Amino acid sequence: MEKKAIKGTLFLSAYNIDRTKFLKSGEKIESYYQEGSSTCDEKGSPLDSCAVYVMGTRVIDKDGGIMRDTRLVRFIDNNGKCWWMADSQKGAIGSFDYLIKSGTENWKFLCGSFKEVEPIVERNDGSFIVTLEGEYYFNEAERDLAIYRNHEKNFKYHDKGYSFHGPHEANDEGILKLKDGSYLEVGVQQGVLISENPDSPRSFATVYDRGTTVRAADGTQLGDVMLLEDVDVEGNMVWLYHEWWYDPEIENGTYDILGGTGKWEGIKGQGSAVGHLFHRNDDHWMTTWELSWDI
Repeated sequence: MEKKAIKGTLFLSAYNIDRTKFLKSGEKIESYYQEGSSTCDEKGSPLDSCAVYVMGTRVIDKDGGIMRDTRLVRFIDNNGKCWWMADSQKGAIGSFDYLIKSGTENWKFLCGSFKEVEPIVERNDGSFIVTLEGEYYFNEAERDLAIYRNHEKNFKYHDKGYSFHGPHEANDEGILKLKDGSYLEVGVQQGVLISENPDSPRSFATVYDRGTTVRAADGTQLGDVMLLEDVDVEGNMVWLYHEWWYDPEIENGTYDILGGTGKWEGIKGQGSAVGHLFHRNDDHWMTTWELSWDI
């Protein structure tokens, strides 16, 4: 397993706010996206000549300060193959230390991390130039999603519950066709969560999911890679990275807790999507899940 150290640059647009939610405490949640590109001197590396799409959430306090910023970043290389990285940090741009989470085709077993290196350049038009440095490697065992099935052994607290979601909503601007005929849909999904553990971060939480649906040329849904924003009844938040590849050889989807606010500050954990509670005839979803965490 050879690890390669690289340095690259992201050119990102200004923040585009597509949803604002105000909490009773006076804080607000801003969901945003950024578009751009990446460049790197090492040809053929994960950062070489990619189209970049960032989706994130900022929690802003009463005085306008950024309490936490969580983001999922998608890269598409010259051949239309994708990979994703994610992180959640206190503060704003310039503090992220991303972990590579998933990939397709030649990036399927991609692993590693990238850190934002200051100074970050904010241009007069609101766009950003961000320098990344880190390392990457390929490891099939590390990308085996079966490790998530043992989450109960690795964490102290546990929960099981149910998700009731509306349809995946994607507009024409969020659909990107690739060279091989397959396409990517950027969409959102909203719902509520019912939990068996009343002390769980997902107990009676609302959920706002955003991410990419990967589809074959004939429209078959191949997988979802998503950023989940859970808000509990007190207004505390937890973000989860979620991926679900609809392959008979892969057992259901997975969750990886990225971070939280308030009583959930410092939370870490993993979980799995168990399956469907009930198959409906419309485009709504009823799924079951399991989650384990420490705090």
